[in-house]
Amino acid sequence: MKMQSNWESQLKLQIRNRYAQEYKVCNVSMEKIIDSGYPKELLKNIPAKLIKNYHGCGFLLDQISLKGSETILDLGSGVGIDSYILSNKVKYGIIISLDLAQSALSNHNKQNIFPLCADFEYIPLKNNSIDLIIANASINLAVSKAKVFGEAHRVLKNNGTLIIRDLIKNKELPVEVYTDPLSYTTSLGGAVSQDKISSIIENAGFYDIIISDHKPFSYLNSVIIKAKKII
Repeated sequence: MKMQSNWESQLKLQIRNRYAQEYKVCNVSMEKIIDSGYPKELLKNIPAKLIKNYHGCGFLLDQISLKGSETILDLGSGVGIDSYILSNKVKYGIIISLDLAQSALSNHNKQNIFPLCADFEYIPLKNNSIDLIIANASINLAVSKAKVFGEAHRVLKNNGTLIIRDLIKNKELPVEVYTDPLSYTTSLGGAVSQDKISSIIENAGFYDIIISDHKPFSYLNSVIIKAKKII
């Protein structure tokens, strides 16, 4: 494994610390999550501590069809609202909620949700072991998106599916974003264009890449990205 640069290590430490602090004070309302696209009926049984710490950029689970026995990996799960919802749909399967911040994973308490504190650029799972990968507003924070998608491709089974909601830019961002040393610890600094993210995913080995459901999100667009692993 290639050693991380000091800059990479420091950035990841800042990201982990930022979210650890936010989980202590964040107070997102149910209405805000509904406005982002989540059906109200899916949220009514979710613990309040998950609701108030939501950090996603929209709803993606309506794109998912499940048999109920899948092994699902949630990359950068945060406190895990999406993991929680999916756990009710895979009675005979499991959800692996992976996040860099241990403080986020302490909120998981469902029997079929398995928390995993790890860096998604180095996923500690076996090759060809996952049926479905999801992510919500997390891969934009990656130092190397190529590594994340490469690892996602490696752990997915053949015919496995990647479905993420993430942020892309359709124009250059304001100069203050690029000059802010903390911008890469937020949703803004790491965002790339649609063409760029599509190219990265394709180079990782994925096929049938579809980018859809563009919605404004601050200076960016929130989109759903779907792709398949086909060997």
